[in-house]
Amino acid sequence: WQGRNFTSDFLDAPTFYEQDADEIGIGGNYQFNKHINLAAGYVSDSGTGDTLDDGSNPAEGVFISNWAASTQLTGSVGKKFQGVLAFVHEYKEGNSGTETTTTGAFGFNDGVGTSTANNPFGSSVPATAETLGLSMRYNFSPRFILMAYGSHTWADAQASVGSDGDPSARAFSAGLGFVFPDLFREGNEGGVAVGIPPHVYNNSGTRTEDSDTPFAIDLYYNFAITDNISIRPGGIILFNGNGGNNIGAAPGVNDDTVFVGALKTTFKF
Repeated sequence: WQGRNFTSDFLDAPTFYEQDADEIGIGGNYQFNKHINLAAGYVSDSGTGDTLDDGSNPAEGVFISNWAASTQLTGSVGKKFQGVLAFVHEYKEGNSGTETTTTGAFGFNDGVGTSTANNPFGSSVPATAETLGLSMRYNFSPRFILMAYGSHTWADAQASVGSDGDPSARAFSAGLGFVFPDLFREGNEGGVAVGIPPHVYNNSGTRTEDSDTPFAIDLYYNFAITDNISIRPGGIILFNGNGGNNIGAAPGVNDDTVFVGALKTTFKF
C-alpha cells in the first residue's frame, strides 16, 4: 500500500504501521528473490520511569517500556501487483501521569481511530496485542491504481480491571483506495479512498464497545504546477467518527458527520 497523497493517517497507510514506540529499534530484511522479501523489526521507547514497569512482567520487553515487534512478508508479480502480510505483537504500559496507554488498533494506531480503540481498558492498564494485517496494490494501467488493506487485532489487558478481571478486546480496520495518475493532465494525480477506521467491535466484561461503525472518505487532487512545485487540495468526510459513543467528548456533543479540508503545497529542490 502506498497512500501517496491521501490526507488521513489511516488511509495514507495501513493502521498496522501506526504505533507509538519509536525512539529506538533494530530491523532487517532478507530478499529471497526479486519477488519475495521477508522483514522483521523491534522498536521501543527508551523508558519512561513508569512505576508499573518494574521488570517483573516479561510482556514489558527488553527496555521495560512501550514496544512492538513485527514481521512482514512482501510478494510481487511483475510491476503490476504487490502484496504484504504483516504480524505485530505490541506491549503498552499504563499511565504514569504523563504517559497514556493508547492501544488503538492495539498494535499500530498512534491515536488513529475511535476513543474506545485508543483506550479499551482504561489509561492505567498495561496491555498486549497481536495484529494481523494484509495490504495490496495493483496497477491496472499507468492511469489507474487500486489499493486495499485490512487488519484485525486481538488485545488483552495485563492487569485486572475492576470486576472484569483481565478483559480482552477485538478491533478491526480496513481501507480501499483508487488513484488516477495523469488525471486530466500529465503530471497531475487524483485519488479517492474509503475505509473503516480502527474501532472496537467486541470487548469483554463491562468495558465499552463502539456501537456504530465509523466510516471515512478521503479525496484529493494534486496539481503539478511545475516539475518542482505542486499544490494538493483535499479533504476528509468522517461518519460516526467516535463509533457512536461520546467518550472524551463534552456533554451534549453528538457523533456528527465531520468534514475537514486541507491544502498542501510541495516544493522539490
